[in-house]
Amino acid sequence: MPITRYTVGRVYTKRMHALVALTDLDGMRALMNALASSDPTVEGRLADAERRATAHLKRAKMPLDPRARPYGDPTWLRDNERKSLDWYAISILNTVQILRKQIERGDVRLAVDLALDLGVLATEAKMIQYMASNPARGGKDKAAARRAAVAQDRAQWCAEADRLWKPPRQKWGALAIAKLIDPTRFETIRKVIADRKPPLK
Repeated sequence: MPITRYTVGRVYTKRMHALVALTDLDGMRALMNALASSDPTVEGRLADAERRATAHLKRAKMPLDPRARPYGDPTWLRDNERKSLDWYAISILNTVQILRKQIERGDVRLAVDLALDLGVLATEAKMIQYMASNPARGGKDKAAARRAAVAQDRAQWCAEADRLWKPPRQKWGALAIAKLIDPTRFETIRKVIADRKPPLK
C-alpha cells in the first residue's frame, strides 16, 4: 500500500499526516526518512521556533537582541504588542532564551509555564501571519463571489421576464413585470429587464 498523505486541522492548525501499512517496506522507509529529517525533541522544537522567528526578523531588518531598540520603547510596544509579526518574533526569541535557562536550572514549573507561553505566541503569530498574507485574496474572492451572485440573479430575472412577457401580459410595462418577479426588489429588476420587453405585434 502506498503512503497515504492527508491534512488535519484548519487554516491555523493545519498538519500533514501520513498513513502507511507496516508490511509496505518502501513506505516505511520513506516514513522513517521523513521522521529522521525532523527533530521532535524539546530542543528541536525550540530550535525550529527560534529559526522561524530569526528568519522573520532578518527579513524585516529588525535586531535579534530583545534588549535592542525599538523593543523597549513604550510607543513601539503600544503600536506592536500582539499586533505585529515583529513583536511576536522577538517575543518568541526572548521566551526561547529564558526557557532554555530554566531547563538548564531544572526549574520544571517555570519551564512548563514558559513552554505554554511559547505555544500561545507561536499560534497567535501564525494567525497574524495568515491574516496579513490573505486579506487581498480574501477580498478578491468575496468580490468575485458577489459578482457571480449578481450575474446569476440578473440571468434569472431576465429568464423570468421573458417567460412572463407573453400573452396576456405582452403589453405590460417593465415595472409591472418586475413586481411580479420580486416585489421587494422590483426597482432593481425593472432596470435590468427594461430592454427585454418584446415589441408589440
